[in-house]
Amino acid sequence: AVAALREGSTTFKHAQPDVQKELGKTVGVLMQAGVSAQTSTQALDVLTKVMGRDVPTATKSLSKFGSIAESLDMSMEQFSKEFVEASKKLAYNGPKMEKVFIGLQSQAYATGVSMSELLDITGQFDTFEGAAKAVSQLNGILGGPYLNSIEMVYMSEEQRIKTMRDSIRQSGKAWGSMSKFEKMAVMTAAGVKDLESATRLFGTSTEEYEKAEARARAAA
Repeated sequence: AVAALREGSTTFKHAQPDVQKELGKTVGVLMQAGVSAQTSTQALDVLTKVMGRDVPTATKSLSKFGSIAESLDMSMEQFSKEFVEASKKLAYNGPKMEKVFIGLQSQAYATGVSMSELLDITGQFDTFEGAAKAVSQLNGILGGPYLNSIEMVYMSEEQRIKTMRDSIRQSGKAWGSMSKFEKMAVMTAAGVKDLESATRLFGTSTEEYEKAEARARAAA
């Protein structure tokens, strides 16, 4: 555990000896829970260097990953690895990044659409140009001004997914009753890779979404 921290953690390298000892214990405990030392070390550095948390708060958050992962039927190793990987795109959220990540994981759990795909879908709204194009197409398909491109740019990733889902409901349409060509048009405009993923994303009930989110929040 200590070797991995020395090699991969900037936080560990700059910490006092007593703090280093506690970090070593934390990573050791997580290893017993099935999380590799490398993954724990990387997650720790994201919590401290990207999210700006002090070491005690970061280690507490890292320990809670186990209960959150369990609520979403994930291993702690998978949850932590995806947290580290997602941080490359979610880092701009700063201290709010963990909350956004948990929200996205809840959506991934409810729909079966992977975290990486959800990030790809929401990534098109990171620029005004990309947001304007997607919003214009979706509003055209749905028949009204249900989405606002500027608002989509400033939303978090989990909010973007929720807002796209809500726009279909607000239009008076339901995914299950849409024609094949309507579904394909929405799929393309939303940046979803195929019809299966689109059906998972837009066809899953709001109740399932909310239930998954509530489970994860309760465990956080």
